[in-house]
Amino acid sequence: MIIMKFGGTSVRDAAAMEAVVKIIKNNLSRQPVVVLSAMAGVTNLLEKSVEVAAKQDAQEIRRIVKEIEAKHNQVVDTLFNGTSFYKELIDAVHDEVEKLGVLLNATKTIRIQSEDLSHAVLSIGELLS
Repeated sequence: MIIMKFGGTSVRDAAAMEAVVKIIKNNLSRQPVVVLSAMAGVTNLLEKSVEVAAKQDAQEIRRIVKEIEAKHNQVVDTLFNGTSFYKELIDAVHDEVEKLGVLLNATKTIRIQSEDLSHAVLSIGELLS
């Protein structure tokens, strides 16, 4: 067994993810366990989203959330459009983004960067990958 962790620039876009798939396929005989971290730039966006939520900047929150959703939808479109599970993946991205919105609204409401809420927000980047 081999544990393979990819994140950041190695999963920055569809082309990078295709390269990761090749690496994994080349190691199937080793029974890989694959761990993906957030795509490049997503953790920074999520950290920024918590900051702007605590400052109650609704417009900037919406902009960041849309950017995160668009980034992930672009990868799904490129890699999975036309497959039987395309809609399921788009829906999964949307569901995680909805959860992100709930967490950011909670942060906006309490006007403070709660450590627990911040961790929950950052975990969305891992879940989306």
